[in-house]
Amino acid sequence: IGSGLLSFGAATKDAQVTGLEINKHILGFAKKVQVYSAKKLGFGKEQIAFKSANAITYDYEGKCDAIISENLYTGMFYEKQVEIMNHLVRFLKKGGVTIPSGIISGVALAQTVFPHTPKQQELFVPLQLGKTITTKVLTESIVYSNLDFSKKNTLNINTKLVLPIEKSGTVNSLLVWSEVLLPSGGVIKRKDTIFLNNDIVIALEKPTIVEKGQKVQLHMKYTYGSKPSEASFTLKII
Repeated sequence: IGSGLLSFGAATKDAQVTGLEINKHILGFAKKVQVYSAKKLGFGKEQIAFKSANAITYDYEGKCDAIISENLYTGMFYEKQVEIMNHLVRFLKKGGVTIPSGIISGVALAQTVFPHTPKQQELFVPLQLGKTITTKVLTESIVYSNLDFSKKNTLNINTKLVLPIEKSGTVNSLLVWSEVLLPSGGVIKRKDTIFLNNDIVIALEKPTIVEKGQKVQLHMKYTYGSKPSEASFTLKII
């Protein structure tokens, strides 16, 4: 639940909310914010039950109308969103919604000037680094993941993509992006916020020189919720 803001928003629409938080310190903070927000926003304190629980194993009694979660990161690295939703979706009523409804991720090969010598598969966020990092995209972007949180999803990416080279250069990084899908049909696109789904750049261990017109096969293997440093990325000119 984090600070509980999404829970408070739901409560203002007369929802009964069960909020799960695994970090006891954050849970304590959210409960304090709840008391203040109930007075300011006009919902009843009894509408929200914040619980100390692991969302991956929590056993909800009954069925719910909506599951709301903000455990999102570009490419679904770090956050356990897929594992959480795979577990909780069993408690969703027929016709219920998940917010967000899904997330699409894509990748392109890039040549990046890094602010320092990167570690193997180190992650960088260009939006946060500003002019200290420059990235030239050498290929078109290809979607490699399309998650629907209303059903169970595999936890693993293991895919081979063929990317045509559009600009000559040295591939030393991957540009990974995500767009968040909403049940209304709306989409939170790559540059719509400065908080959610920022583009990320992942440094590759072995740079590959490429020429315009060539094709490169990218083999991506990782588990949703893991770190980029734990993933496997291999390139082959075909």
